[in-house]
Amino acid sequence: MPLSRTAAVGLSLAILAALAVLAGEAFGLPLQSAALVGFAIGAAVGLINDHGPLARILGLGIGLVSAFIGYAVTAQFFPDTTSGRAVGMALTLALVTVLVVATTGRIPLWTALLGTAAFAGAFQASFAASPSSILTDGPVAFTTLLVTLSLGFAVSVLFSTNPAQQHTDDVVEPMGSPQALHDDTIPTRSNSDKELV
Repeated sequence: MPLSRTAAVGLSLAILAALAVLAGEAFGLPLQSAALVGFAIGAAVGLINDHGPLARILGLGIGLVSAFIGYAVTAQFFPDTTSGRAVGMALTLALVTVLVVATTGRIPLWTALLGTAAFAGAFQASFAASPSSILTDGPVAFTTLLVTLSLGFAVSVLFSTNPAQQHTDDVVEPMGSPQALHDDTIPTRSNSDKELV
């Protein structure tokens, strides 16, 4: 991405994050608790040109939902111990994997993992202090991340290069493609042959 667009994305994110925190404070929304995590991860997912924008944002959503379910199950059914939380984390990552596999490749796994990491980064401290906070602070963290992830994603997609644009310099034709066969079958004249003519 050109430096001008890089600067535009970074500055836009900085301004939008600050405005979001101030607006959240004015309306009683605790956006500051997950503003940096949400804007940064949302922007990163928007900038990486892997699958379409819809697939990437859906992947973030899968990760958020899976993490919320994982924390809720851990708080409800597992003891507040290291082993209990370890099982809860394993179940969360397993759920993410199953949901992504169910899309048969339409949703990239890395976006769902980033969504899970975003929720963990915004909520883990509250959960560690009190697992029952999943019923009170959990929905707040989830809603806050929905807003900040979406805004960060939208800004980066808006200023990033066209997803349909391809870097033709890096394209390698498959061995059996018509272009590759064409290149292999058409003889080229060497410099020595040209001198003999």
